[in-house]
Amino acid sequence: MVDLLPARPAPGLSARVRLGRIRSSRATAPLAVGAVALLFTGALSWVPSPWYDEAATISAATRTLPQLFAMLQNVDAVHGAYYLLMRGWFSLVGYSPFTLRLPSTVATALTAVLLVVLVRRLATPRVALVTGLVFVMLPRVTWMATEGRSYAITALLAVALTLVFHVAWGWSGRDRAQLTLIWAAYGALAALAGAAFIYLALLVVAHGVTAVILTRAGVGPRPGRSLAGWFLASAGTGVVLASLAVDEARQSHQVDWIRPLSARTFRDVFQGQWFLGNDGFAALAWLLIAMGAVVLVVGVVRRHGPGHWHRHRHGLPVARAGVLAAVILPWMLLPSVALLLESAVSTPLFSPRYVTFAAPAAAALMAVALTAVRSRWITALAMAALLALTVPSWVHQRSPEAKQNSAWGEVAAQLASVRATEPAGQTDAVVYGPLRRHPDADMAMLALAYPTQFSGLVDLKLGQPAAQRGQLWEGRIPLAESHERLGDAPAVWLVTSDKRDWRPSVAAQLASWGYHLDGEWTFSGTNLVRYARN
Repeated sequence: MVDLLPARPAPGLSARVRLGRIRSSRATAPLAVGAVALLFTGALSWVPSPWYDEAATISAATRTLPQLFAMLQNVDAVHGAYYLLMRGWFSLVGYSPFTLRLPSTVATALTAVLLVVLVRRLATPRVALVTGLVFVMLPRVTWMATEGRSYAITALLAVALTLVFHVAWGWSGRDRAQLTLIWAAYGALAALAGAAFIYLALLVVAHGVTAVILTRAGVGPRPGRSLAGWFLASAGTGVVLASLAVDEARQSHQVDWIRPLSARTFRDVFQGQWFLGNDGFAALAWLLIAMGAVVLVVGVVRRHGPGHWHRHRHGLPVARAGVLAAVILPWMLLPSVALLLESAVSTPLFSPRYVTFAAPAAAALMAVALTAVRSRWITALAMAALLALTVPSWVHQRSPEAKQNSAWGEVAAQLASVRATEPAGQTDAVVYGPLRRHPDADMAMLALAYPTQFSGLVDLKLGQPAAQRGQLWEGRIPLAESHERLGDAPAVWLVTSDKRDWRPSVAAQLASWGYHLDGEWTFSGTNLVRYARN
């Protein structure tokens, strides 16, 4: 049985020494896990080529504020807060694949730090430490740290919000103003979380389930008042987010790509959510999750009997199995269940990566199972097995074509290599063809991802620029109408999908203007072609 009570200090030590050790251990473990997370998840994060979603971040976050706000009226309101954050970040450090992903890496490390702090409050230092290390090894976590999107930040906000919830629930001070201030902080953080990603509102609902459970069990100095505090804070959050939710609902066509529930959904849930393509890791992880749930349930029934929850003599609930279960299980389960139900009865909304913010809860439940045995050797061996299973995912996620088989970096390098052999000052033109899997965009996003390599090229099909039209991507004109823009360019480049292949039609049009095929290179999903003037 896992020991969920805090360890007692060794006898014979002075109060000062004991306090110093407690402070040291409380600081050391979270910071150590955070350092491991920063190094392990951040290593080689710059290697993979950017892909469609990250190009959207680059497009939005490199605009002026008026241009960004105009775009959010038409598209991607759900990501508005993240785009504002990234715009500020790019204004400080500039854009590169490394700076694009660094905020996610840092957010992952901070999430690990706060997760250790949270689980230490709910359980023991050992469970907290193992939770942090397991979290760092989850394939979904090693992925989100290398993704120039908001997923790592949603996980950070989820842990921070749960920590504030737990502090507010256990507050034993007599000053009502202080307690009101803590619940107000919870509401403000919940509003920020919802603005960052509206699905985080489901975590607030999960906290409501936790609040009801703790109230019925009589856990907390003043459970009834705490329940009221959560209700008022969450109601305020709902009011604040209402207009944003309406705007995002108006743009719901953006999730038309999410497929209805099918046989594949089972794989999405049991492997895609937190274990991302790693069957071996997923099998062991779900075994540990099931074991952890059993440990918590047995802990509630055996230790205290149904309905009885232990209290500290000062009124604060001791971090026992029931409290841990009440916090972790709704957090892990409710978001996925709610999205699956909505997808079943109405609009498909469930995507495995959208519930990344529940990964910390899954890690905590796995840690409960891993620490259920007294032998530290068994725990260490099980964690070594998890590490061995996650290494293939880690390596793949840091390969050049890891992101949807994107070979953009290789394409850009080849184009830059050939252009380096051209006479200084030569101005070439470029035709951006279709982008594989994304009919609403084209290969022009390679120029967003690798601006240096594509600088100086004349975009023959460019219509209205994206920032002017208030959209993520540029407007386009037919190639036949771009002859005047071509001028006397010595060469024309074509970047096109290997599926919707424009090579025949572009070659025919350019031939009529006096160009012939001069070079051709094939990459994963992409063809790069150079045409030279006759």
